[in-house]
Amino acid sequence: TRSGGRGAPGRVSRAPRAQPVPAPGDRSMALQMLNDIIAELEFQLQGAPAAAGAKATTPAAAPPAAAAAAAATANLPAPPEAKAAAPDKGSKYTFDALVVPCITDAKLVVGLLERVWPHPDGEKLFCEQVNVGEEEPRNIASGLRAHYAQHELEGRKVIIVANLRAISLLGFKSHGMVLCGVEQLPDGSEGRVEIIEPPESAAVGTVVEVEGLDGGQPLSESKMAKTKAFKYIAENLRVDAEGSVAWRGHRLLVDGVALRSPTVREGIAR
Repeated sequence: TRSGGRGAPGRVSRAPRAQPVPAPGDRSMALQMLNDIIAELEFQLQGAPAAAGAKATTPAAAPPAAAAAAAATANLPAPPEAKAAAPDKGSKYTFDALVVPCITDAKLVVGLLERVWPHPDGEKLFCEQVNVGEEEPRNIASGLRAHYAQHELEGRKVIIVANLRAISLLGFKSHGMVLCGVEQLPDGSEGRVEIIEPPESAAVGTVVEVEGLDGGQPLSESKMAKTKAFKYIAENLRVDAEGSVAWRGHRLLVDGVALRSPTVREGIAR
C-alpha cells in the first residue's frame, strides 16, 4: 500500500512480516531472521522509488548569503572523517540472543567418583572428588544423600557436565554437575533420582556424543554462565520409555552405546 495523508507522496510502506521462531539449535534460521530484520529496517528508512510519472522537482536556488558562505569555504580542506562509534559492550541485543542453546553447547564427559563424603553443612549434599581425565580431579557437590549411601557412589562411573562455572555450595566449591535421571510422578512431583550410567567399558574423560547431531565446540564456562545455556538445554533432556537419555529425541551416546537410567522411565534428566 502507499502511504497517504501527511506522508511523503510516492513513499511505500508495508507491514513487518512475522518472524518464525527458530527451533533450538537452529543457528541458520536465527541468522536468516537477523538478515530479514535488517532488510525490513533498510526498506523503511530508504523508502521506495518515486511513483512512475512523478514530476522531478528542481532544487531551489540558495539564498545570496548562503551562496556567499559556500563560496568562502569552497577551498577549505575537508573535515576529518568521524570515527565509527565503538560497539556497546553492555548491550544485550546481540546475535547470540537469537541462537537457541543446543545440547552440543554442553561438554558432557565420563567421570569416576574416586571419593565421596557427606557435606558438613548440607544434609542433602554429598561432596565428591571426580576424575574427569584432567590433570587434577574436580570437586563436585551433588544432592544425592537422600537417594544413595556413600558406599554406593564411590568407584562409580558417571556423566559430568564439565563446562559449568565453579560455584560455592555452602562453602564447598563445586565445579561441574553429575547428570541424573528423575522420576516424574502422576501428580507432577518428583520421585526417585538415580545416576545416569555410561557403559562400564567407557574410559574416563570420554566425551558424550549426540545421535544425529554434529559435535561442535562446547561453550566456554563463562559463556555458559552468562547465557544460562544449560538451564534451557536441560528443559529438553528426557529419559525415554527404554531408559535412554535423549535431547529432543537425539540419544546421548558413549562409544556408540546409549546412556541409560537404571530404572527411571519416561522421566527427565538433569
